[in-house]
Amino acid sequence: MSKSFLNDISYHLVSQLTRRKFFLGTGVFFVTILLGKNRTKEVVAQTEEIRIPFLQAQAGPQTLRQLLTKEQVTSVQALIEKKGLTRPVSLRQLLSTTGTISPQPSTPQPSTPQPSTPQPSTPTISVSNPQPQNFLLQGSGFLPGSRVTIRVADDFLNNVHYQASATSSGSISINLSIPCSPGQLYFSATDSRENRNDLTGVLWSNTVTRPCQ
Repeated sequence: MSKSFLNDISYHLVSQLTRRKFFLGTGVFFVTILLGKNRTKEVVAQTEEIRIPFLQAQAGPQTLRQLLTKEQVTSVQALIEKKGLTRPVSLRQLLSTTGTISPQPSTPQPSTPQPSTPQPSTPTISVSNPQPQNFLLQGSGFLPGSRVTIRVADDFLNNVHYQASATSSGSISINLSIPCSPGQLYFSATDSRENRNDLTGVLWSNTVTRPCQ
């Protein structure tokens, strides 16, 4: 009986027994009869080292002999040297070089968060009522030189709009003569800057409430 024939039997026997989840000792017993203790240790070590990933491979179960034959080497150590790997070598790393399984995907790095667009500062206004139906509106924080729209609403949600021009420092001051019925008036102003958080889509100042007399 040739040594090559014994090798084929031993590899096939050990791989089949271990693949079917029998005790490895059973395979060792029979292979020892064929090859002797020293050679059996090498066969079992090589088979045990690489059999588990074969069961997980997408290509289906394979024996160590088939892999070594495919790579034209005679041992796992020779396969490691052929692939230029340095010990210790993980089973996944070794098998990925042979195309038996796919390489372990690398952990994606967290993306760098994009800087958020700063919220524009809200302009502020104040309203005084020096005379009946006469209001002085003053404000700051508007875009320099911008056209400012002033909105005046009453308790019935009627809106009246006025226009003013901001100074180079972003301030406004305007006298408003508003005929009105007894109740409240609500003043606010905007220079039309965008504000996606507002239903109107623009940035408004604070709202000032004054009684209409």
